[in-house]
Amino acid sequence: MRDEASIAAAVAKSIELHGRLDVLVVNAGIVRQDLLVRMSAENAREVFEVNTIGAMMAVKHAAKVMNRQRSGSIVLIASESAHTGIPGSSHYTGSKAALGGFMRSIMWEYGPRGIRINVVEPGPTETDMLAQLTDENRARLLSSIPLGRTAQPAEIADVVYWVSQSTYLTGAVIPVTGGEGFGA
Repeated sequence: MRDEASIAAAVAKSIELHGRLDVLVVNAGIVRQDLLVRMSAENAREVFEVNTIGAMMAVKHAAKVMNRQRSGSIVLIASESAHTGIPGSSHYTGSKAALGGFMRSIMWEYGPRGIRINVVEPGPTETDMLAQLTDENRARLLSSIPLGRTAQPAEIADVVYWVSQSTYLTGAVIPVTGGEGFGA
């Protein structure tokens, strides 16, 4: 995601294999856990390059193809932490929050050409990132989720698929959090 040429090549390969590009899902994300006072510019730069700039470049190259087709669906995977924050992850939450603003501009640029763009914001999901939690932090996290559990990746994928196929949905930010972030 830090190499625009690789992103362009992936889009070109998709066109070569399938003849068109109907859906782009940008699900890249890295985190470099650190408090702001200890955060290096290099770590912050790397997180923004992958999570934000890489997403922008993927949309740029996919939208060129979708623009010619006059149709397409783009789904950006952000994070519910863009609204709630995570101590020690300000660069991650900032990079994911930026995707919402980016989406709001792009929907105006490409909506008239039949291209829809939306953001899905997963809450805690059983991924490698979550596997790093201590038992104490996991218990604290579960107590903040009304459903009392974390999401499985397939549950997030179900929403992403639905969003990608919705023909009149654009400019939406869809939280998939089990209710986390909506309580007291």
